[in-house]
Amino acid sequence: ATLCRAADPPLAWGLAVVEFPAATQELIALAGLNVGPAGKGSLKPKTQRRLADALATWLDWSGEAAARGDLGFAVASLAAAHLLPLAATATPPAQWWSCLDALARQGASAGDEPLATTAAASMLAQQLLAIELPVTLAYLFPEIAVATDLRRRAADRLAEATEELLNGEGLPHAATIGGLLPLVACWTRLAATGSAMKKSPWTKRAANQFGWLVRQAVRWSTPGGRSLLSDPATSGWSADFLQAALRLGGDRGDAAAAEETWGRGWVGKLAGAGKTHETPDPSDSCEWSQLSLLRTGWSSKDASVAVDSSSAQLRLEAIVGKQQVFCGQWRVELAVDGQPIPVTGTWEEACWFSDADVDFLELSLELGQGRRIDRQIMLAREQRFLWLADYFVAPAGELRYAGSLSLGPNVRWEPERETRDGLLGSGDAKYRVLPVALAEWRTDPRGGELTGDAETLRWSATRTGTTATAPLVIDLHPARSLKPCTWRQLTVAELLEIKSPDDAVAFRAQSGKDQWLFYRSNGPRGNRTFMGQNTSSEFVAGRFCPESGLLDELVEIEG
Repeated sequence: ATLCRAADPPLAWGLAVVEFPAATQELIALAGLNVGPAGKGSLKPKTQRRLADALATWLDWSGEAAARGDLGFAVASLAAAHLLPLAATATPPAQWWSCLDALARQGASAGDEPLATTAAASMLAQQLLAIELPVTLAYLFPEIAVATDLRRRAADRLAEATEELLNGEGLPHAATIGGLLPLVACWTRLAATGSAMKKSPWTKRAANQFGWLVRQAVRWSTPGGRSLLSDPATSGWSADFLQAALRLGGDRGDAAAAEETWGRGWVGKLAGAGKTHETPDPSDSCEWSQLSLLRTGWSSKDASVAVDSSSAQLRLEAIVGKQQVFCGQWRVELAVDGQPIPVTGTWEEACWFSDADVDFLELSLELGQGRRIDRQIMLAREQRFLWLADYFVAPAGELRYAGSLSLGPNVRWEPERETRDGLLGSGDAKYRVLPVALAEWRTDPRGGELTGDAETLRWSATRTGTTATAPLVIDLHPARSLKPCTWRQLTVAELLEIKSPDDAVAFRAQSGKDQWLFYRSNGPRGNRTFMGQNTSSEFVAGRFCPESGLLDELVEIEG
């Protein structure tokens, strides 16, 4: 705690302490007594009794077989280790040595287990018990041989963790992304401790991966300081936590990005780095991690879309500024000729493209028997809109697609009375949703619906053929979203012949004065025209200029 120079307890960094058992909360509170030089003083009798009782409770807890995999127990164990120097004069010698022996056993046994990589909580518990706890004991008690031996084993486990938990550029797998900030906190404390030890537990390669991890943690954070796709048991950055992570693992580019997102006060002495250092790319995607992050920039007013494609019911979180618009699974229900189709399998990344105009992600989910879902997620940076599109492909029949997304807190759906569009948001921050493949007027019952309630946005598409197309255009510019809007399905032709939607689809969407065109080939590509445009590509999206009839392309995927 002293090494990190933090006013708030470093053991609680990135964690929602209120979610832990009372025994854990008590040990964390007591560990706060050891922050800074003041912790070297003697304890009052009442505090000594409180400390002895807390350690006795932990000793009983450590004997339970299920305790080792519990994150609350792991944090409590780390707090107990930090309290041992204070407890030397506050507890009976037998109890003190029992605590030290129990802590050493926990560190040794956790290090013998296979590396936990399938759940955030178990991964974090193992990092604390198998790596940070032994290193902490070795730092506090360098004269005890067993602690030194544990440090060597922990160093090997740390090197293994940096290789197995990350993709080589600091990004964890989707299975453990929920514990991103607590993992950064653990390794930040390890970096601080290691810098004060004669024999650091860090290899050069592991330290390099820690630096990448800090960058990803900044990238995957919201302007409110919370980590995207985070678990309920975690919390966000604090200023002390962020400054320690940047100082011990980040670089000036990371500091510049953090300052742009949270302001000068959050980065402390590293403020002003943006004047001399460029910020990293705000977006990222990794097929191994099964994670993608689409961002319009680093500003606190920018939009972010985080995608976890590790399960068939893909998880998506979208924020604009500090407003969480979507959070949770993108749920899908499918049917062919009235028979439900199970949505199972593994998403494959078909395309990732990122430049100054857009971030574009395309995924594909094979469902067997010639059926699949092709999914596109595109975030336009300057144009400020989000494109969410599913293409349900199957042998010919009556295809039905139904999709839904959970809404963020305080976000509500406000449908228009006569048309099928509506607004998402709360207060003055509202975002227009255009179901561009559906008829604009509700009096036309064909094709599907766009509906919602206080918790969920739902949309559907029904047609007879081999492809059901279900795209949404979400205008992320609040002022523009309140202006008149419209949309149309466009005719696609090839060699003077009108093509079926099974071959290709095209749409025009207008919000305020801005217009956009979208085209996708649903079958073999061809040289096709739509609204005066000509293309032989698989997908094209751009801003349409009605005065000139020209298309300012945002993205073109040739296929």
